[in-house]
Amino acid sequence: MNDLKPLIGKIQHLAKKLEAERDRILTEASQGLLADMQERIFDDGKASDYSQIGQYSAEPIYVPVPYPQLKNARLKKIGKTGKKTKKTQYFGGGYKEFRAKAGREANKVNLDLTGSLRLSMKIADYKGGKVIYLDQKDSVAKARGNEDRFKKAIFEATRQEAEKVNAVIERNVQRIINSL
Repeated sequence: MNDLKPLIGKIQHLAKKLEAERDRILTEASQGLLADMQERIFDDGKASDYSQIGQYSAEPIYVPVPYPQLKNARLKKIGKTGKKTKKTQYFGGGYKEFRAKAGREANKVNLDLTGSLRLSMKIADYKGGKVIYLDQKDSVAKARGNEDRFKKAIFEATRQEAEKVNAVIERNVQRIINSL
């Protein structure tokens, strides 16, 4: 039994070090996951299965002018006939044309018109771990609406993203073990 004391001591020391660094390790892993998810969704326009989220509609639309979330967009109150209107601008090429005229990505859906959805993705402590969530009710509605409209998961971590989280945790645990 005496020859087990050093091993038991090392195990207890390892447990204390792991507990002491737990939050830092989980924070590092969750920050990496958040960055990867934001890049996939908002830069690459990819769903959780790595397919394109979708295409923007080319159905004609009217958009209110000024568009409150796009203060710098050069939108003009022009109707379908080319004449001035009181409150809207007509886009014969639909939402796709609107995005292009507003200086935004129009060839693929990337869910980043104003940046508000991206900025609402946050990390929080939850039941001893970390969770990524949307901190605005309208952002939750936008996310759900887009997943419903495009009929695919978008805001779930991919297998590769989850594997990357596990790799970060394993690397840190191994570092702690090696330091004993």
